[in-house]
Amino acid sequence: MITCQFDIKSNILYNTCILPIFLYGSECWAVTKRDVYKIDALDQWCLRKLLGIKWYHHVWNDDVRWKTEQPHISATVQAQGLSLFDHIARMSDESYAKQILTASPLETTGMPLYYMDEDYQAE
Repeated sequence: MITCQFDIKSNILYNTCILPIFLYGSECWAVTKRDVYKIDALDQWCLRKLLGIKWYHHVWNDDVRWKTEQPHISATVQAQGLSLFDHIARMSDESYAKQILTASPLETTGMPLYYMDEDYQAE
């Protein structure tokens, strides 16, 4: 197993430069399962670059995560999305954000229903 150092400078670089850039606006994302895999892959790639781990070192992702003590970015993205929802849910009922969140359609979309009986009654 390769020995890697995740020193204070790397930790500061990761927490102050990489995470804020990546997480900007993430509370509004609609994250799918495929997005979660891509987000975590980017996170692992960044951590491996900071630690200097190459693909041929055969270091498991869990070992990298344990060594850096960083949570999964996908979990952070999902937590931020829930915190935005919680913030809107606590707003007053008159706020536009809550009205949009709890809105229900007033009328159905599409062509109005047409019944054959209406033709016979019109004649």
